[in-house]
Amino acid sequence: MLNKEDLFIRSICLKQGLKDKGPIAEILNSNLDWDYIFNQARENKALSLTYRTLLNIKNIEKIVPQDFWSALKNAYYLTLKRNIIIFNTLESVAGLFKNEGIDIIIFKGPALIELAYKDMGIRPMADVDIFIKKHDLARIDAILKNNGYAASFDIEELLRSNSSLYRDTL
Repeated sequence: MLNKEDLFIRSICLKQGLKDKGPIAEILNSNLDWDYIFNQARENKALSLTYRTLLNIKNIEKIVPQDFWSALKNAYYLTLKRNIIIFNTLESVAGLFKNEGIDIIIFKGPALIELAYKDMGIRPMADVDIFIKKHDLARIDAILKNNGYAASFDIEELLRSNSSLYRDTL
């Protein structure tokens, strides 16, 4: 059986009970272990989601402990700032590729943020994943190097081999 903190986290992630009634509001009236909630949210990369979800509860900043609320808010805005930088860089790089007639497909983080989350501050990103055609790899490498980027793997070795960066595990 889940403890009340885990029920609170589950309610947040499922966005249940967001009016002043329902699971979250009921649980808020009990004595919660806020450190446990924060650590679980951090461990599951859900600090920003927790912050944005709790914003829908009237006077939430007066209900939860101030240090908990400040930490959630800081996590959200740090994620937002980082993601804005990543998105701006992605837009610039995608523009370079487009100008050279190179097609790319953006997936995972940026795609999920635009299609599912609709809020750049909710989902943390550390990098950007794109699909490219292998025959464009040398051109892409040159474009990136000419614009101050460096590969984190050996492009020449990859071009000589018949392998790809990702292998099918099925």
